Amino acid sequence: MTNETDHLQHVPANVWASFFILMSLTTSIGFIYTWSAINIFLAAIFNIIATVIKYRIQGKNVLGEISLGASLVADLHLIPACVLAIATGAHFMQELPITDPASIGAVGFAIGAVVANVVSVVIVIINETLQFEYLRKYKKIKAK
Repeated sequence: MTNETDHLQHVPANVWASFFILMSLTTSIGFIYTWSAINIFLAAIFNIIATVIKYRIQGKNVLGEISLGASLVADLHLIPACVLAIATGAHFMQELPITDPASIGAVGFAIGAVVANVVSVVIVIINETLQFEYLRKYKKIKAK
C-alpha cells in the first residue's frame, strides 16, 4: 500500500544535491570574476559534496546518470584548478596573480567546470519536471 507522500521521499536529497551544485556553479563564476583563491577551493568542495549526494541517490534513469557524469566532469575541472591555484603560491584570501600561467590555467579549468555545472543543472530541472509530470499524469498527483 502506498502513501500519498511517497513521491516526496526523494525531495530532500535532490534539494541538497541541487543546493550544492548551484553553490559550486556560483562560486566558480565568482572565482572567474575575482580570481580569489578561496572561491575555487570552496567551489571544488561544494561540487564534490554534490557529486557524492548524486551518486548516493542516482536513479535508474538516463538523465540522473548524465547529471552525475556532468558533476564528475566538473570535479575533474575543479581539482586541477585548485592544484594550479596552489602552484601560484597565493594564500586563500588573496587573488591569484594575473600574469601567472598557472592562474590562467586555473581560470580555464573553472570555465570548464561552469559549463559542466550548467549542463548538470539543466538536466536536473528536466529530470524533475519529467518526474513530476509522470506522477501527475499516472499517479493522479495534483499540482499546488
